[in-house]
Amino acid sequence: MKVRKWISNEELKERIRKKEKDVKVLNRLHFINQLYNGCSVPEASEKLGITKQTGYIWLERWNEDGYEGLIPRFSGGRPSKITDQ
Repeated sequence: MKVRKWISNEELKERIRKKEKDVKVLNRLHFINQLYNGCSVPEASEKLGITKQTGYIWLERWNEDGYEGLIPRFSGGRPSKITDQ
């Protein structure tokens, strides 16, 4: 699967510099940067210490939604059993 270049290399590097505090998004941006620089998903995954499966998920989200696809989609887990009353 090829990486879709939603933004230029320069803009990607700028977002990496500005996202230093959001570690999850930062790691995903570094992964996409590796793909931009010619690495395969398995190579980029190994460099970042993630599974290939996770790498392919991140690539798919990037190709579908660009930067917005890299923002974690965690919804908070199991709903509470305690009612408002």
